[in-house]
Amino acid sequence: MKKQLMIISTLALLLNGNAMADTNLEKCFRDIGMEILRMNINR
Repeated sequence: MKKQLMIISTLALLLNGNAMADTNLEKCFRDIGMEILRMNINR
């Protein structure tokens, strides 16, 4: 779980750096969240 949090925060930093004005940013985070949930369920 800790590893996944690190991945999320890294992605957040990357997205924050180059997609600040992107209106799809929220959708990106939702998609990432859903993907991680799916990975957890499948494990």
